[in-house]
Amino acid sequence: MKQILRGMALLSFFAAAALVAQPPRSVAEVVREDARTISAGDGAALLALFDEDSRIYGTPEHPDRLDGPLAKTMGTHAERVASFPRIAEGGPIRLEVAEMIVAGDTAVSKNILTAPNGRVAFNLVVYRVRDGIIGDLWHPARKPALDPAKGAGTREAVDRLVAAVNRGDAGAVRGLVHPDARLFASSGAAHAIGDRPLIGTSRASGVDVRRLFGADAARVALAESIVFDEYLASRYLAALSDGREREGIAIFRIVDGRLAQAWRIQESAPRRACGTSP
Repeated sequence: MKQILRGMALLSFFAAAALVAQPPRSVAEVVREDARTISAGDGAALLALFDEDSRIYGTPEHPDRLDGPLAKTMGTHAERVASFPRIAEGGPIRLEVAEMIVAGDTAVSKNILTAPNGRVAFNLVVYRVRDGIIGDLWHPARKPALDPAKGAGTREAVDRLVAAVNRGDAGAVRGLVHPDARLFASSGAAHAIGDRPLIGTSRASGVDVRRLFGADAARVALAESIVFDEYLASRYLAALSDGREREGIAIFRIVDGRLAQAWRIQESAPRRACGTSP
């Protein structure tokens, strides 16, 4: 009997150790779980995905911003405690993550939300995820429908701009950048995103736009992108002159074929590029 009890105790110990040793969910897994719990109407599971200090922001009220006012009924933990358990009361909601890019602790996704009445909304969403839970969530843009032609124009403009920056063609850059364009980075302050101006304007030279990716960037490649009408969010790789590279996420806004705003919202520490010697 003692041996049986000892064996059961050991099994319990190893089971508990396995649970403790389980790594937190990846950023992508958390984003998809957010969509799953909303679609399932599981308010308790949805609430558990958010840190108590996290903030959820609505769409911006100024074109230079990615953050808007706190979202009604769910901007703070207290509001989520009151509203999330009632998520299914109005009827089934469906949330689909159509596209997603991830770098570091940040994800940007194009989400398609179908309301109980069948109305569809497209959302460009930024998640900041740490230790498997959502720290903050922003909605830089929301549209009732997307225009493929407008999106194609945005992609072409950004591709041309990055190509001009890479070849150091200041004249071409000036033609692709609005005279009053503004570039931003994230300050690192709590609940802030793309809030620190890099420069007042970008009309001087291609070097100014290069600063979006870091002043030491020798060449930039857009690895993955999400087009959202006049917005393009991209995971980029910046090759540095010392042979290292830096990964980040930038969001561009194109107006009339030219860059109007761009935000660097995530940036990793430089690392040795794949295939290079230490």
